[in-house]
Amino acid sequence: YATQSVDSDSTKSKAVSDIGGSLEALGFIVRIDKRKYKISSEGEAWVNSKYGTIEWENIARKGVLSYGVIIGFLNKIAELPDDFTYQGLI
Repeated sequence: YATQSVDSDSTKSKAVSDIGGSLEALGFIVRIDKRKYKISSEGEAWVNSKYGTIEWENIARKGVLSYGVIIGFLNKIAELPDDFTYQGLI
């Protein structure tokens, strides 16, 4: 959705910003300034690895597990009782 045309608009700008923020949180890119990014060494390794391989999965896993929000979420899940069931949204 961020690359469906060459025309710029606020929706596309927001989408690109969201993608950039996500890749930055995973450690795959580094923000240089407000609108510029650089691919990190981890990002380069991930891009150069073959999709679905152990190498690709390990790099992706490392990125996800280095993101504090995910660690907090996984901790909350780990604290749930063993008999926990999800009843859906009320």
